[in-house]
Amino acid sequence: MNNTNSLKLNNNQLYKILQMKKNQANKEELIDKLSITNKLTKDILKPLSEGKIIKNDSFENINPLHWEFGHVVYFWIENTIRLLDYPIENTLKNEYIFDSFKINKETRFNSSSEIDSIDIITNCYDSIILKTVIELYQLQTFKNRVDPIASYLINLSLLHNHMHLESFCFSLQSLNQPKPISDHFFNNTLKSENNYENNFIKIKGGFFVQGWTDCDNNFTFDNERPSFLVTVNDFSVSKYQVTQGQYIKFINSGGYNEEK
Repeated sequence: MNNTNSLKLNNNQLYKILQMKKNQANKEELIDKLSITNKLTKDILKPLSEGKIIKNDSFENINPLHWEFGHVVYFWIENTIRLLDYPIENTLKNEYIFDSFKINKETRFNSSSEIDSIDIITNCYDSIILKTVIELYQLQTFKNRVDPIASYLINLSLLHNHMHLESFCFSLQSLNQPKPISDHFFNNTLKSENNYENNFIKIKGGFFVQGWTDCDNNFTFDNERPSFLVTVNDFSVSKYQVTQGQYIKFINSGGYNEEK
């Protein structure tokens, strides 16, 4: 049996690689991102924290929200907090259950009796974000830039957190929960599909730089680097985003069976 731990770099190897990256986030901007993400996460998961969602095992295509929130917290601890050696007071019991590489979907649905309550997970999440903010405030910086190791690891967990925010919204919609209320993030820019025409517009082709190059504040994954030049032909694209109503019409009309 393969041991997944054998594929992981040790801390010294990891720090050496990250130190060479030119990713150095602005300290104030990173602190703002942490605060906004903390509030947004809890706003989105309010139905869960208020006990309006007890179980959601009737939907096989989504994760149990209780487990998924714990997974977000586990990722912060495993991939940022411990690697940066930030001391935290609150941790999770049975952390291994939140490892998505090792725990299958069925086990996730059956794990509610083995993991912490939503209140404890929320408190742990708050303490992680607060500790990270405090560490950043106390960090000595040059030109207000965070060192590459801390910058990368904090941004990594932030990006993972936001990926799951999208997943939470999808799950809540599947569970017929109301749209989250959180500042301006969920305002509708399109009130009705009937008040506009989503025509196609033509885009002139040309040269396009794909990927990223190194710069001071540039969080990228290794498979996004280095940048290279590609040629893009002329193409057409809809003027507005496709709505769910338009998408279901496309599916029901057999759109996927037509070759273009």
